[in-house]
Amino acid sequence: MTRKPYLLSRSILSRSSLLSILSFAAFFLLLSPSALSSDNSDKQPSLVCGVRFSESGRHDVFVKSMASNFFSRIAEKKGVDVEVRWYTDDESLFRDLRSGDLNFFYYHKKIAFGPLESSSFHPWLRYEFLGSFKDRACLYVRKNGDIKKLSRLEGKKLAIQPELNEYASLRNIIGKKPQDFFSSVLLNGDAEESLALLLKGDADAAFVFKSNVSFMKISNNHSINSIRELSCSSPLEFPPVYIVDGTPEEIADSIRKMAVSAHESEDMADFRPLFKTYGFRFAAAAESDFSNIDRFMADAETKGWNADFEEWLSSVEH
Repeated sequence: MTRKPYLLSRSILSRSSLLSILSFAAFFLLLSPSALSSDNSDKQPSLVCGVRFSESGRHDVFVKSMASNFFSRIAEKKGVDVEVRWYTDDESLFRDLRSGDLNFFYYHKKIAFGPLESSSFHPWLRYEFLGSFKDRACLYVRKNGDIKKLSRLEGKKLAIQPELNEYASLRNIIGKKPQDFFSSVLLNGDAEESLALLLKGDADAAFVFKSNVSFMKISNNHSINSIRELSCSSPLEFPPVYIVDGTPEEIADSIRKMAVSAHESEDMADFRPLFKTYGFRFAAAAESDFSNIDRFMADAETKGWNADFEEWLSSVEH
């Protein structure tokens, strides 16, 4: 039984819009022809996969184009019936989960389950990016500015996403409520927007996950070289790829085996440059693999920061 939407939404720890490239890589591999097909079967499996984007649609065109090409290849070579659903809001995803429509999904946030709440899905794959399964949220400032230490940021302007984990991580770093530390807060749809405000001088600092900055450097965005780290949070795990209970075990095991070995598999050789460039690979996942983020969530809830976050959002100009 899936949980009610309001319970589910309150059990979510938001992640930044890390990189849509990770979500499309995940689903490319999950549905590799070798994993889904059996030459001895007359009837090919039919699977439905969901991909939840962040609120910003900046990468959507690129991701959908790449995914469409990949799934077309599957259909052509193996005749597998694959439906991919792209979500830009939580409620649509939750609706399809409640109705049992999905087999797998990638969500840009970590969903944590309470001990007394049953669920119909669980972490199934995790991914490594740039040599780590975790990421840190960091305060960035301009290199040529006069802000050299954290205390100099008090009373300045901050660019940040309206997400709980950013709020809680930032509060841990500065030791007080953000509204009591910064003169004003500029809320943005994704990390790139926050960094752009910092680079243009519209904000004195940006609080984003470090992987976003690393990605911009890899993508040869030279403007990113004009900023520097000021302070970072403790590491939090990247969100997993989930499997929905009831998905045929034989198919699921085959897909996961293919995904875990994909970075060195000849069947996925055309994706090897992606893996190499971004230090990307998959590993099997269990709920215990997300201990940092689960402790982080529990601590924030115990301190009442969930309620403080909602109050903060209502007080910040959107």
